[in-house]
Amino acid sequence: MIREFPHEKEHFDAFVRFVREYHAVSLDPDAGSARAEIAKFIRDPGLVEMLLCPLMYYGSARERDMDFGQCVVLFQALFLEGFSRPFEGVRRIIRVLLQRAKEVGVERRMRKGVKRLHVGEGQIQTVEFDDGEIVTARWVVSSAGAVETLRMCSDQPPHVAEERVGRLSFAESIVVLDRDPAEFGLKDTIVFFNHQDTFEYARPVDRMDYRSGVVCVPNHYAYDAGRHLEHGMVRVTSMANAPLWENLDPDAYREQKAIASRSMMESAARAIPEWDLGAMWNAVLAEDMFTPCTIRRYTGHLSGAVYGAPDKARDGRTPYGNLLICGTDQGFLGIVGAMLSGISIVNFHILKGS
Repeated sequence: MIREFPHEKEHFDAFVRFVREYHAVSLDPDAGSARAEIAKFIRDPGLVEMLLCPLMYYGSARERDMDFGQCVVLFQALFLEGFSRPFEGVRRIIRVLLQRAKEVGVERRMRKGVKRLHVGEGQIQTVEFDDGEIVTARWVVSSAGAVETLRMCSDQPPHVAEERVGRLSFAESIVVLDRDPAEFGLKDTIVFFNHQDTFEYARPVDRMDYRSGVVCVPNHYAYDAGRHLEHGMVRVTSMANAPLWENLDPDAYREQKAIASRSMMESAARAIPEWDLGAMWNAVLAEDMFTPCTIRRYTGHLSGAVYGAPDKARDGRTPYGNLLICGTDQGFLGIVGAMLSGISIVNFHILKGS
């Protein structure tokens, strides 16, 4: 940063000090626009765009901006602490959580979607599963999403809060290789790229926006000594237009996935001149790709909005007295943030008064 923007050193240092002192995980409402707060410190628009690109890609639900509280969390994680990945991925964390849940008597209901939250007297009276079973509870805590949860409530119209549905989604191209990606010039772990002077973080007009993205090489994380992934892997992520993906018939969907997968890789390779993409294709063992349709199928988020609605419910409250929101639409970020969200909401609303 100092090499490319020497005139911003003092301003950047002041911003870092401000970020370190900011209380970003409060349940109070966010402090407004990240762009506006950063602009109080950083004068060079090019540096502002470069700072926002990775922060937005890793957690903003708002087009062209992000909540400043979330900006602080991600700035600390990405720029001050650095990226990290457990060798086994999230599975190791999940095993610990499942064991702890078992120890305290949690009952898990697997393969049972929630069909309806039945409302009466301003409360959730019963929860109906998609197999017809009905249960009662003093409290209901939902991680399904703010709008998605509201649409389950029996007194709400089918398309309630359409204006609150998130507009931002992504697609990702994944290749598995027979050797380390470094042999093809990919020596970094994470690369954010943008082919324009400004960074356009918004739903694309077309099915895909190849002008910016993220390249991730999981092989290059600093795992424990002697541990390495069995195969090479390269992942490229770019912004996608969910409605244009959702409107495709199955044959067209497969065709467009193949086009988008290669196009994302080609765009990313333009930003990394030393990447020999042609040689890499000869080492591919398998290819895969997810789209906004994949995100919706496995998370239930409308429009494949992986970061949820742009307006967060920081305190977790809903129009119903015993229904609370946790997870992405409560406002905490990532896997750890989702866990912290559930803990915070239950402690604040349920356990505090018991």
